[in-house]
Amino acid sequence: MSPAVQNQINFPCRKLSVRRKTDFDHNLVSPTKSPRKETSDLVNEAEQSLRLTRSSSRRVQTPTPSIPHAVPSSPRKVHRNLFKNTEASSLVKGASLISTATPCSPKKPVRANDENHEGGIIENKSSKSATLSSPVKLKLHHPNVTSFAKARQALHTTTPNTIFCRDKELTVIENFMRPLIDERKPGSMYISGRPGTGKTACVTHVLSNTNFSGKFKSIFINCMLLQTPASIFQHIAQQLDPKWNASAKEALPFLEDRLTDTGPMIVLVLDEIDQMSTRDQSILYSIFELPALKNSRLILIGLANALDLTDRALVRLQSRVNFKPVLLNFSPYSKQDIATILSQRIQEAVTEDVGNVIAPSALQYLGGKISSTSGDLRKAIDICRRAVELAETNAKKQLVLAPSNSESQNSGSVPTNKCVNIPLLCKMMASVESSAFCSANSDDMDDTPLQQKLIIVTLLVLVKLGKSKQVTLGKLHQSYSKVCSKYGVTAIDFDEFAHTCSLVESRGIVTLKKKGNIRLAPICLRLDEREVESTLKDKTLLSSILAQGSLFV
Repeated sequence: MSPAVQNQINFPCRKLSVRRKTDFDHNLVSPTKSPRKETSDLVNEAEQSLRLTRSSSRRVQTPTPSIPHAVPSSPRKVHRNLFKNTEASSLVKGASLISTATPCSPKKPVRANDENHEGGIIENKSSKSATLSSPVKLKLHHPNVTSFAKARQALHTTTPNTIFCRDKELTVIENFMRPLIDERKPGSMYISGRPGTGKTACVTHVLSNTNFSGKFKSIFINCMLLQTPASIFQHIAQQLDPKWNASAKEALPFLEDRLTDTGPMIVLVLDEIDQMSTRDQSILYSIFELPALKNSRLILIGLANALDLTDRALVRLQSRVNFKPVLLNFSPYSKQDIATILSQRIQEAVTEDVGNVIAPSALQYLGGKISSTSGDLRKAIDICRRAVELAETNAKKQLVLAPSNSESQNSGSVPTNKCVNIPLLCKMMASVESSAFCSANSDDMDDTPLQQKLIIVTLLVLVKLGKSKQVTLGKLHQSYSKVCSKYGVTAIDFDEFAHTCSLVESRGIVTLKKKGNIRLAPICLRLDEREVESTLKDKTLLSSILAQGSLFV
């Protein structure tokens, strides 16, 4: 075997490649790479440089350089052509683009040659910097609670300007009264219904807001204020003739003569007429027989809670057509009726959305609770007003972030995110029910505010020392101010005084009639001295003011 053959050993299973040979023998020359592999490496470098160029061009807003793309039918031929023709140019261009596409800071963008790009980017940056340089200053403000105050004043139990959900009953009352007044004919009507169903409000609304062609004079008497049923004729006679002053026995003959004389029609409204009931029902029979007199000019409207008063107690009225009154029954308010009335009351006083004061779901909840128990609208109004007062108190305690410029402060437009919701109503209803239960079962409970106590006691003094059982609201406020000055209590102004009187009326202690001039509105006390003492549970204050009553009249 020759020496050359001995130096070369052939392995049958594995052969060293050219690359491995060069690793062992440095004298061997490195072979040239395959054209296909070398071409693919160059293409990868060119595509990488192209991607860097595109990303940098987006930052600096420069046009994308034109680099030949390989979109071929045969990749092998395109790669070879790209390698042969554009090898040097692509590498040079790629290097130049990479050198020029150095990343820049976004705070200081490089101005491009294109005018459109230049104008858009620089203007946005300048406007943003201007906004950041003058930030809006926020400050804590007390929210605007005027909506709660207006809603609270609108939720009163006096006769409103508009009656809702009683269109049918209003039409029946008006159709009954219009032909009698216009044609000068007598008649009688008996209206029944549970408390708080709108009987008195509907009758008062028709008398005040309906235009009749004939002349008439209206007389309104609450029979609960009378000491005895027989004194009803004396009160009617005094209303017809203020100068009349005689005994109660002469009152009925005087009325029979006066009601048959010439003159305007007389509309007599007797509220709580069932209080005139006696053992033989002689008072009620005499009252309902007055319209049946010859040439009578009396239109009688009786209001009571009992549905069958005329059928059960006044059987003789059914025998003659002239004596038989027209019957009208007021059904309790439904859930939707109560929610609609409360919403409309608030909407008339508040210019914004009612939902900002009380949630619609809360109105539906309150309407459902009241309609399922009694249907008394006055109770629903009282609970809703107390809930609004509580929401107003809670809103005053919160602070709201708002711009600190003078316009928002002066306009009072800082909103509040508090409104009457269902949990607040549940809390208020539980409070009302518990206070009613405690007042009925405890003699020591005293939940009447001081201002209401002073108003009630002052009214009792005026009624006790005066000649009439009712006084004007202006006179009561004048005497109330004297009482506050005597005992060192801060007196409230007249507007708040009138609102407090409406709260006292909602408790059934006084009766307040609505008039155009609120100072001339008559107010009368529905309780006597003993009942006032048991209601206020403050015998010391009552006896002290009554002892010095002459100083306040």
